[in-house]
Amino acid sequence: MRKYWLVLLTGFHLLSGELCAQKVLLVGNSLTYSNKMPQTLEALARENGHSLATHCLCNPNYGLEDHLNDKQLTKELAKDTYNFVIFQQGPSSQAYGRETLFRFGRQLAKLSEKHQAKPVYLMVWPSLTYYHTFDGVVKNYSEAADSNKAGLIALGTVWQHIHESNAGFDLYGHDDFHPSSLGSLLEAIVILAFIHEDLDIKTLKGATLRHHFDTPDRMHQFLGLIEESLLSSR
Repeated sequence: MRKYWLVLLTGFHLLSGELCAQKVLLVGNSLTYSNKMPQTLEALARENGHSLATHCLCNPNYGLEDHLNDKQLTKELAKDTYNFVIFQQGPSSQAYGRETLFRFGRQLAKLSEKHQAKPVYLMVWPSLTYYHTFDGVVKNYSEAADSNKAGLIALGTVWQHIHESNAGFDLYGHDDFHPSSLGSLLEAIVILAFIHEDLDIKTLKGATLRHHFDTPDRMHQFLGLIEESLLSSR
């Protein structure tokens, strides 16, 4: 009898964990799906005691307008339930990009809320060639999120902080725009920190994190820079 109750209780806890999983719909382009970032996000969450499931609607060179036009987003929200809809397009530092962030972000936010999901902008970063436009990226994503009463994951701000720290962490990939494996790890950590506001970044653990670093000291330095940037932006 005791064994029976133990098995039943264990099963209940497993089921409760599944029922309590945060479901995240990622809407964007290759800045999100590069290096299998969604899978990295799930693994990082799991290794640190959180249950999180993602679905990625991400296509090369897509902007928010493209996602609204091809109807896959509408169909996905109609058939499944999500806690968060996290969306991004390109850097959008110029006038047209800013206008689309506001206009189509507003439509996407309303669509998310209609399906009881929290809409969240994911601030990205510019290429190294256009690095001088970084302030425009931060400004436009921040103001669009504020205007449309959506959440904001300030990934771009953290990216800029680490890149300019001269600590030798290579966030850019071979084309000087898409993220390196480390850049995608940063993306996953910052998203997880937004979803779980009580996350202690300095104590993150697991193989998903460790294999990006040669030494524990480098790993802790990287995590410290992330925490430093997030604290200063709050």
